[in-house]
Amino acid sequence: MTCSFTLHSTSEGHSYDIDLVVSVLESLVVLWRRISPAATSQFLASIRKVGKLVDSYLLVAAKDVNMPVSKIVSLSEALPDIARPEHDGLYKVINTYLK
Repeated sequence: MTCSFTLHSTSEGHSYDIDLVVSVLESLVVLWRRISPAATSQFLASIRKVGKLVDSYLLVAAKDVNMPVSKIVSLSEALPDIARPEHDGLYKVINTYLK
């Protein structure tokens, strides 16, 4: 099963459903906060994988000329700080968006 967070047309004029991804991410963060402290290493590994995935999605969405900066910011801020041990991916997103 393949899941796509892209839309072919929206009333806002951009092709990526950032709000949907933010909602899913917020739900995951709530679930992660409920996990047992004994599962901390597994939690850290999984949240960092999600962080890489979100940054990859942001990089693609940043190429959309109709994407408002507020959408990029809302998704980048939805990730907990622990999900990004380094911010290289986020810097690439900013650079891509500004081009």
